Amino acid sequence: MSGLGWSCRLFSIDLRSLALFRICIATVFLCDLAYYRFPELDAFYVDDGLFSLQNAKDWLGDSGAWSLCLLNGSWEFQAGMLALTAVLCVLLALGWRTKWMTAGCWIMAVSIFNRNPLVCNYGDTMLQVFLFWSMFLPLGAKWSLDARRNRKSDENHSSCHVCSVPSAAALLQLALVYFFTAIWKWNSDWLGGTAAEAALQLEYARRDTSLDQLVHTALLEPLTIATLVLELLGPLVIWIPWRTDIFRYAMIVAFFLL
Repeated sequence: MSGLGWSCRLFSIDLRSLALFRICIATVFLCDLAYYRFPELDAFYVDDGLFSLQNAKDWLGDSGAWSLCLLNGSWEFQAGMLALTAVLCVLLALGWRTKWMTAGCWIMAVSIFNRNPLVCNYGDTMLQVFLFWSMFLPLGAKWSLDARRNRKSDENHSSCHVCSVPSAAALLQLALVYFFTAIWKWNSDWLGGTAAEAALQLEYARRDTSLDQLVHTALLEPLTIATLVLELLGPLVIWIPWRTDIFRYAMIVAFFLL
């Protein structure tokens, strides 16, 4: 990135990173379908379940929210929508007709999550947001069936980076998520270093009991503070215009370890 101007260094994304992002976001969505949506199809998405189409429509009200899954409440239709979404995810991961598959995944993500907002969380919202920005990014320029089919792709993207309004928006979106998460955590539990220990007491947040033995109680307080500091400063560090790539690599490793 040394040959780029400082503004492009800040707002550009490596095409290989976008390719890896494409594979990861498709895999995450596919896992969400396999582990959460399909097993709970009868309970949460079919009209005879706990949250009927009319319940969903009443909940959404005049918010302007829409969902293709609200067209029919039968088991066959809802199962077909989930199956279609799974196919789109696989094709997105492979990079076949990437822009169309990305748009399809975004449409289905909005449809599935608006069908029953009560079983969704902020992670589902972020999946929709990043799929939206992805529609305007060249996710299929590298490591994809599209790139393999169109050998000119490497010539069209010889710089290996994309710098655009969508790339800047995607980077800012990610940074703001962590920054405001840290602001939200700015309370006595996190500042006092007790939040991590309290979180481990929550039944749904607990890991395997054998893994719990690897975490010493004495480490929980510094780890709590370190989490808060990283989420607060990390989103700021990635915008340093000097040696931007090195700082971003360091933050990627740090957040991965987090």
